[in-house]
Amino acid sequence: MGMAGNTKSRTPCEAGTTEESQIMKRCTCGERPLVEEIQHNEDFSQYFVICDNCGSQSGTYNTAEFAIERWNVRIERMESKNDVCNR
Repeated sequence: MGMAGNTKSRTPCEAGTTEESQIMKRCTCGERPLVEEIQHNEDFSQYFVICDNCGSQSGTYNTAEFAIERWNVRIERMESKNDVCNR
């Protein structure tokens, strides 16, 4: 992926949790994405969401919650674009 640091953890989508910030939308390919943590050093980590099936991913952000939020916006935009194209 070309990202500096060590990828530390992979967390599956928490679909159905009660905290809105933790609910990730499925990828447009239908699979559940993962949250990955890149640990640059012991005081600094960044997070991104990735789909292992098709390789789609979010940008890299300072919190897992924000990475999930941005992933969801990306998926909503793609779904909206597909709805317009299919009419």
